[in-house]
Amino acid sequence: LTSIVVVLFTVHVAGCIWATLAVCGASEYTWLQYLKDENLGDDKLFTSSNWGSMYLCSLYWAIFTLTGIGYGDVLPVSTMEYIAAIVVMFVASLTWAWVLANIVAIISNNQSHHTSFLQVLDVVNDLVRASEDKSLGPRLREYFTKMQNVKGDGFVSKLIDKLSPELKTEVVYVVHGHWIQKVWWLAVVPPQTEFISELTRRMKPSLHVPNEHLPARTELCVVRQGLCIHGGMLKGKGSVYGLDMLLDNEVLRKPWATMALTYLHLLVLHKTVFRSVLAKHADAQPMIRKAYVKFAVTRGVYVRAEELRRARAQESQAGQHDPEVRYVRKRSVFSADEIDKTNLWASEARISSKGSVNEGGEPLVADWTSHEREDQECRKAAASVLQRLDATEAQIRRRMDHLEGIVGRLADQARLLSLL
Repeated sequence: LTSIVVVLFTVHVAGCIWATLAVCGASEYTWLQYLKDENLGDDKLFTSSNWGSMYLCSLYWAIFTLTGIGYGDVLPVSTMEYIAAIVVMFVASLTWAWVLANIVAIISNNQSHHTSFLQVLDVVNDLVRASEDKSLGPRLREYFTKMQNVKGDGFVSKLIDKLSPELKTEVVYVVHGHWIQKVWWLAVVPPQTEFISELTRRMKPSLHVPNEHLPARTELCVVRQGLCIHGGMLKGKGSVYGLDMLLDNEVLRKPWATMALTYLHLLVLHKTVFRSVLAKHADAQPMIRKAYVKFAVTRGVYVRAEELRRARAQESQAGQHDPEVRYVRKRSVFSADEIDKTNLWASEARISSKGSVNEGGEPLVADWTSHEREDQECRKAAASVLQRLDATEAQIRRRMDHLEGIVGRLADQARLLSLL
C-alpha cells in the first residue's frame, strides 16, 4: 500500500510540473505545441486552455518516465523543459527502484520457508544420487514435506511468547484446550495460572515415520496428526497417552510401547521439563501434588491386585498335578483343604467297608456303592462345566482374532488415507 501511494504521489507531482511548463511558457514554443503539431486529431485537445487534456498528457509523460518505458511522443523542446525532465527522471528512477525493492522483499519474505524447503530437497536429491537405495529418496522427500507442519508448532509458540499474560492464557486454551481437558491432573489447575501456558510452550514437536517403534518413556504425548497404537488401543488426532509420567515409581507406570501406523506428529512433554516448570509456579504445586498422591494410591492398588491375581493363578496351576481333583481346584469354588478332606474320607471309607457290617449285621458295600455313584455324578457335572468353559474360551479367542483383523484393516486404510 505504501508503494502504491508513493507512486501515485510521484507521478502526480511530475505531471503537475510538466503541465506548469506548458502553461508558463505559452508565449514560447513548448512541448504541448510540439505535440499539437506532430499529432493529428482534435485541435482543442492540445491547447493550454483545456486543463483536463493537458493534465492527462502530463500524467502520461510522468508515468512512462517513472517506469522507464519512454515512448518518445512527448518531448522537451526548451531549456527549462530539459532541466525539468532530467530532475524528474532522476527522482522517478530512485522512486521506482525503491518500489521494486519493496515488492521483491515482500515476495521473498512470503516464500522464505518455501525457499529453505527447496534447499533441503536439493540436499536430499544429492544424497539420493550418491545412494544405491532408490526407495530412500521418496521417503526422505515425504518426511521433509510432513516436517513443514511440525515447524508450524514452533511458530505458534513464538507467537504466544509475544502476547500479554491474559491474552496468552486465552490463546493457549484455544490451541491446546481440547487435549488439556483429557489430562485430568492438568485439568484441575485453574486456567488463570501461567503454569499451563509455559508448559505448553515448552512442549517439543516430533515426527515419526510409519511402522516406527517408540519405546516407553516418561513423556506426555499429544497426537497432533496421524494414527498410532499404544497399549493395544488406536490413537488418533487429539488423543493423549503417557499420563502416568507424573509417577516416579517405575512399577506404577505402564511399560507400553507405541507403534506409528502413519506419519505421526506428536507434541511431547518430558518429565524433566515438567518438573522444571512446576518448580517455578508455587500456585500449581499443591494441586499437582494432590493429583500425584491420588494417582499413586490408585495405581498402587491396581498393581497390588494384579500381583495377587497372578499369585493365585500360579497356586492354581501348581495344584493341577492330581488328575482326579484338577477340575475341582481349577474350576470349583471349594478350597484345597476341603478337597483333601473329601479324598481322605473316601479312602477311609474304602478301607473300612471291606469286611465291615452295620448294626443289623449287613455289610457296608451298599453304602460305599452309593457314595461312589455320587462321586461319579459329581465328576460328570464338573467335566461338563469344564467343557462349557473351554467352549467359552474358544469363543473369546475367535472374537479377539476378529478384532485384531479389524485393527489391521483400519491400519491399512489409515496408510492409504495418508498417501492421498
